[in-house]
Amino acid sequence: MQYEIINHDRYVVLEVKGIPNVEEMIHALMDAKDLLNKKNHPILMIDSSQLEKPFEIHEKHYLISSLDKIRLNKTTKIYMMTSLKIQDHHLIETFGKNRGWFIKTFKHLPHAKDMIQREINPAMTRNI
Repeated sequence: MQYEIINHDRYVVLEVKGIPNVEEMIHALMDAKDLLNKKNHPILMIDSSQLEKPFEIHEKHYLISSLDKIRLNKTTKIYMMTSLKIQDHHLIETFGKNRGWFIKTFKHLPHAKDMIQREINPAMTRNI
């Protein structure tokens, strides 16, 4: 699995591609952590749309459980692109919430980017 970390002014993007590998993903998260922990309001977008297949549910559970071990700041908001079934999106978000993390999953990149922009600039939020 290959990864690229893109540091924007207000958030960090972690793009992963190839064959999913849990240990390499943990290494990528550790590399991203160094940039995230320097931000006042850390936001991480994980784009896994270029993986050959999604991580399995048990692998995502393990990765979420590992966030504390790698010392990622609990204030980090995580937006995750995943091709899992829609019912699994809620499961992933619940895994995170039960461990004190803010994790929001998306199937389409524009939705994730829109949510990040709303987080950065709350004035963009519309009343529905």
